[in-house]
Amino acid sequence: MGFMDKVKAAAGVGTAGLQVDVAQRPTKRGEELLATIRITPGKSAQKLNYLVVTVEYEGEWFVKNADGQDIRILGKGYVLHDKPASTLGATLTPGQTVEIPIRVRIPSDSPLTGEQIKYKFYTRADIDGANDPEFATPLEIRG
Repeated sequence: MGFMDKVKAAAGVGTAGLQVDVAQRPTKRGEELLATIRITPGKSAQKLNYLVVTVEYEGEWFVKNADGQDIRILGKGYVLHDKPASTLGATLTPGQTVEIPIRVRIPSDSPLTGEQIKYKFYTRADIDGANDPEFATPLEIRG
């Protein structure tokens, strides 16, 4: 890759793209998120270091201990935090599309969305020497 190609890649010109199709969005605990992540290559071959996929919640929530007392938790929790093995060190070649199906069930003991809790589905493709395409969408888990 020549100098100008590297400058263009760093600016995101002619580099790999990320498209996410959410087929099913969960609204209750026990429901599933169904999505397909597509990574499309740029104009030249590029190395995909990894793809990270998360379903996460952030904020403040409480859980009961064995004595029935509330324990306050402040921070981030993950329903899914994954780097699919098929994406680790993969080479993206022009004309090729990498598809990663995602199926995640929201656990029955997950906290609910509210003033203190926010959920999101997030993915980012780490492309060697280029801007990393990413996608994020909020989730509302109300029941």
